[in-house]
Amino acid sequence: VVPQDLKPLRSSKIEVARTSPPLRLVHARCENDGMADTEGTIHLERFTNDARQFVASAQQLADDRKHAEVSPLHLLVRMIEQSRGVAEIFKRLKADPSEILTLAEASLRKLEKGTSGVAYLDGRLLDLLGRAEREAQRDKAANVGVEHLLHALAQEFRGPAGEILSSFS
Repeated sequence: VVPQDLKPLRSSKIEVARTSPPLRLVHARCENDGMADTEGTIHLERFTNDARQFVASAQQLADDRKHAEVSPLHLLVRMIEQSRGVAEIFKRLKADPSEILTLAEASLRKLEKGTSGVAYLDGRLLDLLGRAEREAQRDKAANVGVEHLLHALAQEFRGPAGEILSSFS
């Protein structure tokens, strides 16, 4: 149930709403690896504007491609595409960002299409967001930043994003 004072910014199964002033992911349904559907709430008010924008952009990418789920792969693509700093970090690690994007695009083409045209956050992305929040807490940071998302993404070992990142280690 969405409180009356929240106004959805987009019409989807993952509703991003504006409270005053931070964005908040109000509702996310997780369908992962054949397990029973679970529901959870992700609160993004502790995320920096840039980190929230990456999550929203990953969702938009999944929606645009009509994917059934938003995964760490979508986040990886958006972080490299939209941040020179993230691309530079990959270069310093001897991982060519354009090669990562090429591999990621090939993986995106293989993803399941949804029937509703709106993507749910998958379990791996929910886990990643949780890891990012724990990283920020461990750093005693006031907010979850892009660096925390990137560190959590680097911990992906399974799924397409994990396979791509592992190939550069």
